[in-house]
Amino acid sequence: MPFANPPQARFGLPTALVLFALSLIFALALAEGALRLLGFQPWQPAGVWAPDVDPEHETPLMTRPHATRSWTNQPGTYRYAGYSAEVDSISVTINADESRSTGRSPPPSGAPALVFTGGSNTMGWAISDHETYPWKLQQRFPRNPVFNWGVPGYGSLQALLTLEEQLGQVDGRKIAFYGLIGHHYNRNVLHKNWMRLFAAPGKGRMPPYATLDASGTLQRHPPGQWRPWPLKDRLAIVNAAENAAIRLLARRRGAQMVPVMHGLLQQMQRAASRHDAALVVVLLKLDPARADALEAFLANAGIRVLNCVPDDLGPQYRVKGEGHPNDALNTLWAGCIAGYLEREFRLDSQ
Repeated sequence: MPFANPPQARFGLPTALVLFALSLIFALALAEGALRLLGFQPWQPAGVWAPDVDPEHETPLMTRPHATRSWTNQPGTYRYAGYSAEVDSISVTINADESRSTGRSPPPSGAPALVFTGGSNTMGWAISDHETYPWKLQQRFPRNPVFNWGVPGYGSLQALLTLEEQLGQVDGRKIAFYGLIGHHYNRNVLHKNWMRLFAAPGKGRMPPYATLDASGTLQRHPPGQWRPWPLKDRLAIVNAAENAAIRLLARRRGAQMVPVMHGLLQQMQRAASRHDAALVVVLLKLDPARADALEAFLANAGIRVLNCVPDDLGPQYRVKGEGHPNDALNTLWAGCIAGYLEREFRLDSQ
């Protein structure tokens, strides 16, 4: 007698969908647990590196949206608590033209203006107006109006856009200084690590960036929008998947950091020339190997460069409890630039 076939289980469509959903949830739970065991976590706000900083320190928002640069300085007067017991408060004054106050007063006509652009190191994040190096230079060169258009978080492209938009507003001859730091290489191409900061929940507006096309021509990309993935702040698997997508999108851009920097500085030189300005690229914080390579490129390109990077960038030059350059480092930068202005441009200082 032949063996009878065992009875086959029969499921309707609703039951099959429920079983599929349960299987999927079980698989995702296993994957989530495995990722956590391997050290992956849901998205968390970037921590503060300084061990003695108050994580709940209230720093006012001093920027506002901008169409081409994504954000810019917000005019106003700000006063907030210092980052350590050594500093009672920090005072920031942003003028109506979005520049930070340098304490300037109307100088005699004919003196070239000194225009500064760059990121937070030039703007003077975490220190008061009078501690910034553009302010110190205004005191040293009272006949020359000094404008500080540094903005926190800016890279070279945003500094270039600032010069293109603002140089025409300053009358007469000008000397334009771009304060360059190593982080600008990453920011210029929207490197994966920089992109992740703007992919945070509640954000998503990306800064402008630049790339090279197939012919090696520099291409500017306007601010864009990224929709942070749902539940990334709750599930490690979602956060890991979004980070993988960001790495994939940014991989080609990351390989172009050096040539993109070179192209942007050449465009900065042309923008300065169009507005009767001499451009000086000031190296503020850069590792020696990269500084040497950049100085060689700029010399060959006919672009002025001034290396003001101290031999030692230890804690004595950082705002205690925060980490940005302090008054002492800004004093060194001001002295370096002042000496250059006296030697190369024959400006009279006090």
